[in-house]
Amino acid sequence: MATYRNEGFTDNVDAWSATFTYDDGLTMIFKDSDHQKPGCRFIGDEGWVHVDRSGIWAEPESLLTLEFKDNDLRLTDSTNHGGDLLACIRTRKDPVSDVDAAHTASILGMLADIAARLEQKLEWQPKRERFRRNDEANAMLRREMHNGWRLR
Repeated sequence: MATYRNEGFTDNVDAWSATFTYDDGLTMIFKDSDHQKPGCRFIGDEGWVHVDRSGIWAEPESLLTLEFKDNDLRLTDSTNHGGDLLACIRTRKDPVSDVDAAHTASILGMLADIAARLEQKLEWQPKRERFRRNDEANAMLRREMHNGWRLR
């Protein structure tokens, strides 16, 4: 479900709500509107953690003091992606947000947009990066380039 801006040169999403259900049973509710706190909320059996660029909150607050185990996956803290990119250009290290991470993050919004425009539930095949049995949705994965632009 989505609402769109249709004024001027744009027809992009103004607000959306999508539900992604993964093969392992994980459900992710992906939404944005002016009526909710920005960021990302992780809800589990023992409470929730909400994080955005300005901070982190939890219920119960004790979740914020849990000690990580040595084998726990940890995310890198980055408060300045642009500065990180420039530092990586100088050092040849990988940036916190590399092209693969950007693709993974961007694809969710694109999938939600296509489903909303078609007003239907879709099944995504992540390894193939195609929709299952939906030529109309697959055709929307690419857009015509304008003003003579092309990829080589």
